[in-house]
Amino acid sequence: ALGGCFDPDTTLRLKNGETVLIKNIKLGDVLENGSIVDKIIQIDNVRQPEVIYCIKGKGYDKSDIFVTGGHFIFDKNKDSFIPVSK
Repeated sequence: ALGGCFDPDTTLRLKNGETVLIKNIKLGDVLENGSIVDKIIQIDNVRQPEVIYCIKGKGYDKSDIFVTGGHFIFDKNKDSFIPVSK
């Protein structure tokens, strides 16, 4: 079951070139862009499931990203963060 913002099988690339599923990310891991994982939040949304959106080809190796609509992403055209649902 999906919970929180991202599908648990979303692939991330670490700065050292290793790939890891988001469900296996650890505090202190350094992502490809240099961001350091300093918080991990687990959310149980089983009782109120959210709609999952697909962001085509924007993941690791052009894979699709599956994420809840309430998660924010940067919209270059608006130069601001907007919810995925928009």
